[in-house]
Amino acid sequence: EIADIPVPLEYEGKSILHALGITPGPVREIVYSEVRGGWVNKRRRRGSDGALFWQMVRTQEFKYVWLSNNEEILYDLRKDPKEMTNVAEEKEYAEVMERMRSLHQEWLQRTPVHPFARYNLENP
Repeated sequence: EIADIPVPLEYEGKSILHALGITPGPVREIVYSEVRGGWVNKRRRRGSDGALFWQMVRTQEFKYVWLSNNEEILYDLRKDPKEMTNVAEEKEYAEVMERMRSLHQEWLQRTPVHPFARYNLENP
């Protein structure tokens, strides 16, 4: 978009030009993303169809990652801006985990599976 090139149909997402100060518009408090392919914690994660994917929910304070094998990662971005320590299983973050899981599930409910996706999020 920034290069004024037509966006292919298989690309999902919304413009971030307003977040960059290029166009006017609100900046989102919560950002969601999905990545099909890549490395997380130096180990490959594969879905039931053999494809790699993970989903992320990010607020200003926390980053939650759900992996296709149902593993979860939580980073406290205030204390760990370089995302080096997974605090998902630490008791002091139990309420944060519930909130981030809730945000993730809400996002899945209102976001249709893209027609080019070859996996089913309900049965990873």
